[in-house]
Amino acid sequence: KALNALPLISTQETSTFNVEGEIAQIIPNPNTLNSKGTGDNDGVAYVDDFEGTKRVTPLGVHRRGWVLSSIPVEILSDKLTVTFNDGVSFLDQRRSLARRGRLTWYNSLVPIKDIYTGREVNSNVANTATVMNFAFTPTDTAAPANRSWGGITRALSAGYFDQTEAKFLELWVRGRNGRIHIDMGQISEDAIPNNKLNSEDQVPRNKLLDPNEDTGLDGLVGVDPTDYWDINGNGRKDWGEPASMDDFNYPSIDSREFEQAVLSGTVNGTENSQREEGGPRPDSEDINGNSGLEIANAYFSYVLDFDPSSPDYEKYRAGGSDSTGWILYRIPLVDTTSTTNKPSLANIEYVRLWVDGMQRSANPYFMQIAEINLISNEWQEIGVSTQDSTLTTFQKNDEKFDVTVVNTEENPLYNSPPGVIRERDRITQVRVKEQSQVLRVNALRAGEVAVAQKTFYQPLNFVNYNVLRMFVNGQDPLGQHFTPAVDTSAVEFFIRFGADEKNFYEFRTRVFQGWDERNELDVALADLADLKRLVVEAGNDTTELARLKRENGIEQVRNGFPVSGYFRRPLPSENGAGQEIRMRGNPSFTNIRILIAGVRNLGVNNDPSDTFTGEVWMDELRVSEIQKDKGVAMRARADLKLADLATVNVEIEKLDADFHNVATRFGTGDNSQRMTLGGNLTLDKLLPQSLGLSIPVSASYSSSEATPKRFPGSDILVENTLARLPDSSREKVLDHIQS
Repeated sequence: KALNALPLISTQETSTFNVEGEIAQIIPNPNTLNSKGTGDNDGVAYVDDFEGTKRVTPLGVHRRGWVLSSIPVEILSDKLTVTFNDGVSFLDQRRSLARRGRLTWYNSLVPIKDIYTGREVNSNVANTATVMNFAFTPTDTAAPANRSWGGITRALSAGYFDQTEAKFLELWVRGRNGRIHIDMGQISEDAIPNNKLNSEDQVPRNKLLDPNEDTGLDGLVGVDPTDYWDINGNGRKDWGEPASMDDFNYPSIDSREFEQAVLSGTVNGTENSQREEGGPRPDSEDINGNSGLEIANAYFSYVLDFDPSSPDYEKYRAGGSDSTGWILYRIPLVDTTSTTNKPSLANIEYVRLWVDGMQRSANPYFMQIAEINLISNEWQEIGVSTQDSTLTTFQKNDEKFDVTVVNTEENPLYNSPPGVIRERDRITQVRVKEQSQVLRVNALRAGEVAVAQKTFYQPLNFVNYNVLRMFVNGQDPLGQHFTPAVDTSAVEFFIRFGADEKNFYEFRTRVFQGWDERNELDVALADLADLKRLVVEAGNDTTELARLKRENGIEQVRNGFPVSGYFRRPLPSENGAGQEIRMRGNPSFTNIRILIAGVRNLGVNNDPSDTFTGEVWMDELRVSEIQKDKGVAMRARADLKLADLATVNVEIEKLDADFHNVATRFGTGDNSQRMTLGGNLTLDKLLPQSLGLSIPVSASYSSSEATPKRFPGSDILVENTLARLPDSSREKVLDHIQS
């Protein structure tokens, strides 16, 4: 009725005014995983717990995967051990075979706890492991007797050929006699050394064992020991041509006959072996299945002496138990005893195991192998250098630096970091192994640094956490570089994380013996971001840089920021820890693509001739204390209707950067607000009705604004950052932050 009081307006419509609003707040807990033992009680996420850092390429211990080997070049070229000469062809081959003893290989089961004394077992998991047994009887004709040998070989699948990233050869062995040789690379398949393909699969070959083909590898049907290897093909048994001894018999391992089958070697026979487990297949020297005979030799050779008094025994021993006799040996691949021709780790097609070094005996020598593996690591050795500012100066030196592991299963004396508890498998209820990564250096000279790197295929994001933590353990066998009594250390450990080697954050600390709390990485990510913010705000202004050093302890090392220099800032630390943080380039917690860890020898008493041989262990690298910033969302709306003359509506929305719904863990990262204003006016209501006009008028207005919590792609908070900057430098700083 109030509108009807206006000139020319007459309406029967009612007028209304409506107001509505809503507000929501999220009180988040994006990560409920805690670890009370390690002090991570407010959310923790593991960057690398190092449990799966070890990569294993198993070479296998199933007996059917291995066959009688060809003669090693070392044996074939030795013309002094056996000097017999009858002038008949293939003399070198026959001399070598005259030295060959009887090697039998077969499988058996042993209790897992005998091998891995630290592994837990119960009724939900296997309690036994399959191992390969060697029974070796040296020949009577070798002079001296310890030069008698016997070997087996296998071909690898094409996917295993490239072992350029492998660093170690690992063997779990139970045995105290003789030596084992491991050859890897291209190895001749010519077990019967006549330069011809010996195979039960007769021409035309079909890779099937047809009737009358199960004659044995020698191609002769006969009862042992009447058939033999006619190497020179002259139809008679010459000196050095061995009896084939290829009749097959594999009785039950629990039967009385099995021991005799092992002694006679019939468990590995090839004649009448169609009853073999796995079904009948033709025995052949063509073990890689390419329908030909490979006779090339280009391989790496390694030797392991099982005599406890041998230098190899302690040098390569990496774990195991003296009480059970099972010992883990870890041989660096750089420790070759010899190389034949020009082998390459990119082409490891075959592996050969052969034994020697045993005296004459009426009874065979026994040896067991539980595992034989090639080992690599997710962390790759970059190398050794005197400069750690750029990785381009590093030189690979596997003799001086390598990356390996230590854990509860393989190393009975290993102790986990304080508070770290072995996890229990939810299905089997067995506690899994706990493992640390080892940076091992040998004779690292004063001033040198050894560095390893891990690369992520998908970038990590630390921006929602407050702390970066890791346990660090120092091992100084000689006790010269860690001196707790006077709180000094001449060894420094550092870890970097960032986008690449030119854009990273870094933490450094001195290293002390064991799981010393002074070793621990416990750095507030806000301190790193603050270091970056201060440096960015200072830019290249020498006055500002001098002020940073004077007031904040931030020192620029090398000029030319951000590409070639870095900035360092000491952290408050006690008892000689000497901790500091560094920054180079333009890193961001939102883009973590690499981790780099290093060990530097600072030199005892600044002695330039000092060297350090020891280890630094890393465990449980994690981000902790997840941010739980509350987020608020608000909306308000008002609608005014003036009869049928006009309508006006206005709506305002506001959303905090940390607000999110229950289906997501974090907010959008933007503080946003939006306003819309709209209205309609029936203009003809203000004109005489006699005109018969209809003039509707409408108008609308909207605006939206979003302010990021952090600068895009950066970890620097927007709040108050720009307010501190003069107008002259604001645009420059913005360009650098977002570059």
